[in-house]
Amino acid sequence: MALARTLLSRIFLSAVVVAIASVTAAAQPVDSKTDGVWREHGYGLLLELRSGKGRLYEVTSVSCVPAEGRREFDVNNYKEVRLNAAATLLTLYHRNGNVHSYSRESGLPPACTSYSPTRDPEHNFEVFWNTFEENYAFFHIHNVDWKAMYKVYRPQVNKDTTDDELLEIFRQMVAPLQDYHVSVNAGDRRVSHSGYKLRDRAEDVWDLVRSKYLKGHYNTRLHQLSYGKLDDKTGYLRIRRMSGFTLERRTDQETQVLLEQVLDEILSEFQGLSKVILDVRFNPGGSDPPARYLAERFTDRKRLAYSKCVRDGGYTDLTAPKVEFYIEPKGRSQFTKKVVVLTNGACGSACEIFMECIQALPHVTIVGENSEGAFSDNLNKILPNGWRLSLSNEVYYNYKSVCLEGLGVPPDIGVPLTMQDLKEGRDLALERAIAESVAVSTKP
Repeated sequence: MALARTLLSRIFLSAVVVAIASVTAAAQPVDSKTDGVWREHGYGLLLELRSGKGRLYEVTSVSCVPAEGRREFDVNNYKEVRLNAAATLLTLYHRNGNVHSYSRESGLPPACTSYSPTRDPEHNFEVFWNTFEENYAFFHIHNVDWKAMYKVYRPQVNKDTTDDELLEIFRQMVAPLQDYHVSVNAGDRRVSHSGYKLRDRAEDVWDLVRSKYLKGHYNTRLHQLSYGKLDDKTGYLRIRRMSGFTLERRTDQETQVLLEQVLDEILSEFQGLSKVILDVRFNPGGSDPPARYLAERFTDRKRLAYSKCVRDGGYTDLTAPKVEFYIEPKGRSQFTKKVVVLTNGACGSACEIFMECIQALPHVTIVGENSEGAFSDNLNKILPNGWRLSLSNEVYYNYKSVCLEGLGVPPDIGVPLTMQDLKEGRDLALERAIAESVAVSTKP
């Protein structure tokens, strides 16, 4: 299952923000004009603010649950706060460039002020179904009739339905979605989808790379980056995850500094090489900022990498315009000669954000298999019985404005990984990458 990317660091500007012609920036800390209840566009959240601090609630048309782990909220954690002249639209600009948009509500619904946890299976079913009904963005991609699901499974739930029976019903309902970012966590039990058959073979492939293909010594830095040389002209960098770079708790800024220092050292060792192979096979994701930054160390100039919007309304209603994300050269140096990226169906979530960034570069060739096809952040919710849900509500587009959800980033050169190859001690995708010409594409 993909590492959940923190929801609040990933919410962005909706169409209604752009429609406001006149906005005024509020000073930090904000004044009482922002006091009140605000509904976030596209995420099923209510924010209750008092003097810039507040609480979040997860809401559907039938429920209101305090947002566990996100109850304390402080707008002073944001780079900029804007309130429109009518004080009806609140826009929060995160320090990482993301934007959060809220419309004023008259107050909290009674369900929020009178909330109490309940194990009632019928109520939990209703909250579960409505959470997907109001937020999930890809029913049309997976050809799932969610209203028909209700008609089939709602009659199977009554006041005597056990937890085991309810979890099995939920499993049957989400199984047709085949979505890497859809899951149900019921204590120590978990329902999720993992479509790539060789997902558990990551270490077998890495052992093969180390024993057969890497020449001389290799190093592992920040737990997730292993690098060395494949021959006198070819470097190799394996990126295991897009998070977890340190065992200690560090701020994003502290982690960024460490990542920059280590990549300075790695790229220094790659100086003089004609080609570098980046291996993100089996990378389950993590966080978008380091994924973008890793791509920026191989970027030649500022380029559009991807854009996104969010479901807001009907099944296919989306906020507009798309919010654009750019990459540009970062760090002391960049490697802008030939780059080959190895990928497969176990590269998902923030790994695919890296893939969308790197796909935009003219000197990059992708070898292997389609990535997972799960770009949306995890929209995390909690049911009244304490079970946790994850689903997809954001729509990503690559630099060509193509949505690859459910498909994944395709390789330029397809080379599948098979069990037979592993048994024979061959990594055909890596061999193809090593053989790839150092000539750079002429794409813009």
